Amino acid sequence: MTDPNIDPEEFALMQAIVLAAVRVIADPSQRKIDDMALQVAILGDHRAEKK
Repeated sequence: MTDPNIDPEEFALMQAIVLAAVRVIADPSQRKIDDMALQVAILGDHRAEKK
């Protein structure tokens, strides 16, 4: 990734959200696991903003 306008942490969070969504579409039984992973990712993002 060479674009200086893209924050690597923000890109990683967006990537995690997209991957979780794709897994739920492919296998709806994964929804609970991916919801938890998404909540952890968002919580981590909020903690990073507070620093």
